[in-house]
Amino acid sequence: MKNVRQRVGGKQRQALLDFVNDELFPALKELPAKGAQANRARVVKSVFEDAYNYMKSGTLLRQVINKITTIADKTEWQKLMAPMYAKQSKEIQDFIKQIQAVK
Repeated sequence: MKNVRQRVGGKQRQALLDFVNDELFPALKELPAKGAQANRARVVKSVFEDAYNYMKSGTLLRQVINKITTIADKTEWQKLMAPMYAKQSKEIQDFIKQIQAVK
């Protein structure tokens, strides 16, 4: 992810669209699935094998990338995921209690 961020960096409008269409999507479609990250690579490859970039505005694409970069920041990610994790944890605990009550 860091390498993609560096490559996208300050690209604007058409240069950004060219990078996404001509380099990024093709690379993700052909991602080699080997080594320690083979399973992840297979998932990414399968997601992108029939994917196309339908965003034609470099400005909007830049806004999306900026938002993803913000969310990718660990503290932002934790803020977004913590409530969901807490809810799922409580649901699992409640489910276990129900199972124990049946026994």
